[in-house]
Amino acid sequence: MNKKICLLLLMFFQSIIFSQVGIGTTRPRGALDINKGETNTMGLVLPTNADAENIINPMGGSVAVGTIIYDSGLNCVRVYKPAGWSKCLSESEFTLDCASGTLTGTYSLGKPSSGRKVIRYTGGNGGSYKTIEISSTGVTGLTAKAPAGKFSNGSGSITLNISGTPKGKGEANFRVNLEKKSCTFSVAVSEINPTVASLNCNDTPTKGRYISYLPSTGNKLIHYTGGNGQPYGAIEIASTGVNGLTASAPAGKLSNGNGSITLNINGSPSSEGEARFLINLGGSSCSFSASVSAPSDKCTKETEWGVNISKDKNNPTKLIIGEETVEVYRITEGKKPDTPASRAGYGGKHATKGGVELLNPEAYFRLGPTAKHVTSMTLVFSKPVNNIGLKSNWYRCGKTAKTGDSSALTAYNKDGNPILMEMNNITGDYSYLSLVKSGRQLIAAGRPNMSCGNNGAISYIATGSEPYTRLTLTTTTNVDDILASFTTCNASVYPDK
Repeated sequence: MNKKICLLLLMFFQSIIFSQVGIGTTRPRGALDINKGETNTMGLVLPTNADAENIINPMGGSVAVGTIIYDSGLNCVRVYKPAGWSKCLSESEFTLDCASGTLTGTYSLGKPSSGRKVIRYTGGNGGSYKTIEISSTGVTGLTAKAPAGKFSNGSGSITLNISGTPKGKGEANFRVNLEKKSCTFSVAVSEINPTVASLNCNDTPTKGRYISYLPSTGNKLIHYTGGNGQPYGAIEIASTGVNGLTASAPAGKLSNGNGSITLNINGSPSSEGEARFLINLGGSSCSFSASVSAPSDKCTKETEWGVNISKDKNNPTKLIIGEETVEVYRITEGKKPDTPASRAGYGGKHATKGGVELLNPEAYFRLGPTAKHVTSMTLVFSKPVNNIGLKSNWYRCGKTAKTGDSSALTAYNKDGNPILMEMNNITGDYSYLSLVKSGRQLIAAGRPNMSCGNNGAISYIATGSEPYTRLTLTTTTNVDDILASFTTCNASVYPDK
């Protein structure tokens, strides 16, 4: 009996060794086939380790070529090749870009000079790179350096600090070599330093709107006297006091005599207070500040918009946002696209719920397809904007056990592409609502089969990953149970480059 069992086992193992193996299929199409037709509901979980160098060959010796793992340290799949572990298989080819990154500093013959250069890359794999140190050629005497670090997964940048004393005039050239790729950049070295007799930071106001934690923009005009007509490098000044803002200007040439330079201010301030900037140019310096305020959750009647915006793109509504004027018109779908909700009997207590007040009865509208008031509204701006707000309140949240009234907000950049967005400064009683706070659509949906008791409400600021020129509010709700209006009390207008 034992001999028969041994014979059967031997035949079984021989069938495994000398034939294909199928899991979920009786007809394997290779040495190992784990497919179940096209009805698989589960995936293959690869062996995982935070460092590929920890992987061993259980038979001893080197790891077998073709071994595949999931590298949790880099968050990607890697395979062992004859030359060693591969980079992330999911990443695109690595590229270097020396052209688009910012170059700052002024470089003069025989004078200690300094500045910075940003090198951009794509296809980063999260791996490490060593300390970078590049000596200039052409005009020698300058060195570009960066400490050792790690690449991002995907796109990223490395900042090179440039310093030294140029030993000639003309072009100082640098070649960057990383991951078997290279690119070059150069800095102009002049014979004479740019100089000014004085800088004046006090005779013009700092323009713009600066709100804590939100993308903010503005500018500052700096006047100077006694310019000597020499070129100067790009200017980039990080704010102090309140961090997060940067004042910058491209490279240029001083006037002979009096002139001015405009600094563009951008960034997301880290707190309320005064963001301070110190500018040094041509041997002179001066300082200025930008006042940063908290986001407002009490927008006034004059900053609420909806059906009070023109539908005529040839005769748009003019809005004053901060110190800028921007034109806007709307594209509205629905049976009553021009009727304020207040005129349809939805005003009074319905305009103030859950801590959110709709203050302008000529602006807020009734959103939803059943009564065909407004099914969607798109605002089209003449200049890029950011941080437009949305106020809305519900007097019914969940119509049935399966569906709830909902609103979805989408923003588009000047090229017409949807952008990533985030809800900021959320207020109101939104415990009745389910929220999608970030992504290409911002969604507030009533929880199914739930009554708000005329209290559900939400107000938020729609912050884009970049400025936008179109903003669309739509709904999949079953009844017209949402009142809404847009707000501009926290918005900013960006230059239309």
